[in-house]
Amino acid sequence: MKRLITISLHYYKLLWVYNLAFTLLATIIVWGYIGVLNAATFFIAKVIGFTSAMGLYYYSSSKSYFYFMNAGYRMRTIFINAAIIDACIYLLIVLSAVILKTCIR
Repeated sequence: MKRLITISLHYYKLLWVYNLAFTLLATIIVWGYIGVLNAATFFIAKVIGFTSAMGLYYYSSSKSYFYFMNAGYRMRTIFINAAIIDACIYLLIVLSAVILKTCIR
């Protein structure tokens, strides 16, 4: 289990730059289209950003998947764990925004 978490974190580290760029772009697009930025619209942008980053990395760096497959885990498991890591980061961002908002008032 510890090795799976390490491998998932390594995969998420490879996606991080793409994920950040696509999430910011999706946030701007969703915010411009809906006009309100709350937790739900940010979640939509986060999902769009993560799936776009995963798709781009899958398309452009498919040869690096042999490293993860040779570790003995299916790529679906690593994808799901990376999505869970991304969801935990989303929850940390939302909870810190809520805490900051309540502390300022």
